[in-house]
Amino acid sequence: MEIHITTSQQDADLAKGEVDACVLIGNPERENVEYTYIYQSQVYPVCSPAYLEKSGAIDSPGDLTKHTLLQVYPSQDDWSIWLHAVGAAHVNSAGYNRFDSYDHALKMAENGLGIALAIEPFAKDDLAANRLVELFPGKRVKLPTSWYFASLKSKQDEPKIVALRNWLVQASGEWRTPEASMH
Repeated sequence: MEIHITTSQQDADLAKGEVDACVLIGNPERENVEYTYIYQSQVYPVCSPAYLEKSGAIDSPGDLTKHTLLQVYPSQDDWSIWLHAVGAAHVNSAGYNRFDSYDHALKMAENGLGIALAIEPFAKDDLAANRLVELFPGKRVKLPTSWYFASLKSKQDEPKIVALRNWLVQASGEWRTPEASMH
């Protein structure tokens, strides 16, 4: 099956017919759309080993006031969500360096520009290769929204939609938590 992938910070308009299906982060809200739960992400701060060596120990989330936080502007609330959940709501989460995606923010953290908030599963390989270090193991916070595979209800049984949905659900199995498909 041939697949054309388009990435965007805006949700696809399935009704226009420009795409057959999409992966989105949010909440199932449209009645004409079939949503299949994929997973719910957790977020956590990371930086490069060189940044940590240069800046010295960062012992608690409150210590982040002294550091550059890298912000993903389409997900600008994620830092606040994490900081509030770990008792460090006083830390300014605005971030001075803003990026349009988690991939860019993680790459800049890897290059020593500051501390990024990682979102599962995007930092997994960087952590395993020691390009990034998780600052506060055990302090991962679930985001209030989930990832979904979405297609129009009128197209949900098309073989290409079924095949892609099944593959995506299977491939994301390592991050899935038990949740039913949303209709």
